[in-house]
Amino acid sequence: MANVKKFDEDAVLDSILSVFWRQGYEATSLDNLVAATGVKKQSLYNTFGNKEAMFHKAYDHYLAKLEAALEETTEACDGTPMARVRAFVESFIGIATDPASPAGCLVTNSAVEFGYQQDSVIYTLLRDHFRTIEGQLEALIAEAQQAGEIMADRPADELARFLIGTITASAVIFRLKRDADSTRSIVDTALGMLDRR
Repeated sequence: MANVKKFDEDAVLDSILSVFWRQGYEATSLDNLVAATGVKKQSLYNTFGNKEAMFHKAYDHYLAKLEAALEETTEACDGTPMARVRAFVESFIGIATDPASPAGCLVTNSAVEFGYQQDSVIYTLLRDHFRTIEGQLEALIAEAQQAGEIMADRPADELARFLIGTITASAVIFRLKRDADSTRSIVDTALGMLDRR
């Protein structure tokens, strides 16, 4: 049948994601995406839309994987509230330093690229993601503060922003240095500054 697709959409989306993650949005051409996926240009258009729509779908695909990893990690952590904070933060670093993926974090890389384009739809997607992650981390920190495991002289939302800033900077540094141990040590130092135990 003429309309039957002959490719795995999830696998193709993984390839699209990898290109945007490695090269950035502006530096990625449709020819790059065709070469990476092995799918003809018109078929990509028909399935995923134009370049911006492809980025949106790849971005959503990335977030779904990220959120699943965060949820799995924190739920599997049966330790103290501070241990859940650490697991949450380390999940991000694990993704950013994963040798099987492009270096760094797609969200962080894209934030650097689109941070000045405040009228962009992509900017809005990125901003909303940072707000969501910050809220999740704030809730975990507040729980750890109530347990007396994290300093209480600073509000949880402020500490969440501090850790998000640390994670983001660490992902950028890893993209430059490709040194996973050094990147993890940055996060360990930040977490150690909060830990009252």
